[in-house]
Amino acid sequence: MLGRNGSGKTNLIEGVELFAALARGVPFNEITDTDRGGSFEVRGGLRSCVRFGRKSFGLRFNRARVRNQPVDYFIRIAVRGKNDLQLAAESLKVGHQLFFDAVHDHGDLMQVKYSNFARGRNPTCTLSASRSVLSRYEEIIRNSRSTAPGLRTSTRTVEWVRRHLRNSYIFDPQPKAMREYARVEYAPQLLRNGANLSSVLFALSDFQREDTPALRRITEIMRQIPEEPFTGIGFEETSLGDVMAGFVPDQRNGTNTRKLVDARMLSDGTLRMLAIITALETVPDGSRIVVEEFDNGLHPSRAKLLVGALAATASRRKLNVLVTTHNPAFMDAFDESQMKSVLICHSEDSDSGSRVTRLGDMDIAGTIGLRGGLGDFVSHGVLERHLSPDFAKKRAKETREWLASLS
Repeated sequence: MLGRNGSGKTNLIEGVELFAALARGVPFNEITDTDRGGSFEVRGGLRSCVRFGRKSFGLRFNRARVRNQPVDYFIRIAVRGKNDLQLAAESLKVGHQLFFDAVHDHGDLMQVKYSNFARGRNPTCTLSASRSVLSRYEEIIRNSRSTAPGLRTSTRTVEWVRRHLRNSYIFDPQPKAMREYARVEYAPQLLRNGANLSSVLFALSDFQREDTPALRRITEIMRQIPEEPFTGIGFEETSLGDVMAGFVPDQRNGTNTRKLVDARMLSDGTLRMLAIITALETVPDGSRIVVEEFDNGLHPSRAKLLVGALAATASRRKLNVLVTTHNPAFMDAFDESQMKSVLICHSEDSDSGSRVTRLGDMDIAGTIGLRGGLGDFVSHGVLERHLSPDFAKKRAKETREWLASLS
């Protein structure tokens, strides 16, 4: 995803992450501003997700299918008073079946109409407006008197929707955090900032009994990055159960006598790439991964290597990977098929907010090739001109004026 600063890229990424938090059932009052210690953090807190001059905001998810049926899930959160955040509306529809439809009743309550998959009028119940109805679906149907088969299978359908939304992982690896020892865990999940990178890699080594295929793939990619050759990824353990990862130097030429070049001595770019490749190999199959400025600190000569690793791993593990970049060298590393999937985040005007346009939907592929590549095309601001609302009118006018000048 490309776009100028302030075009809305980070807003989109936070929206994906917020959807995952709401599906987990995080209470609204525990969603705080960054560095405030909430269960989930978003810039400015949840109330700052509301556009200026508005009192609520909504999120819609309607791009997935479950049991070959389209899913349409919507949630709206309102700010009532200065700091009172409440659920205003929420609904889930799978295929033609409406699972539930919730609207704000009064005070802190929601009136929820839900399907019991039987004939007659759908029943209703009351829930607090403090967190998503989706995360509490079992509470709704637990007291239902219906014995319809659809009611018994509906919990599995809803769980699939929740799992699909939860499997969104945002990574912003911070090299400083990765240069510390991490506590050994059997199957840890890589943290957003990558602070437990050493622990995750150590778990992939099967506690040094036998390297897993994932660790071997990570090693093979990373061996193409540093200037100094290394034979594998090794670890330094402490008696307290902490571990630090590093590279085992190639000592065949006798110039390097170190047993381990640990994370404290690796460059920022190397650590960031190691964390990104590790994330790709360790999230559940079919997950969505978002990495903002994924090429930060990496030399442009490694562009094709990183883009190729992203594409190959995403294809093999059926991952949906979204990365942002401002680096022309990395834009030029995309092949023709990857170019079609490039997204451009842009603002049409101050009132309409941000929009996302797929490059493959813009008839400018030939123009990009003539310009010398996507990086050069973006650097000269050509994309923004093509995306401006009045671009087509201006081009038609210029063409008419040019034709008139010929006569």
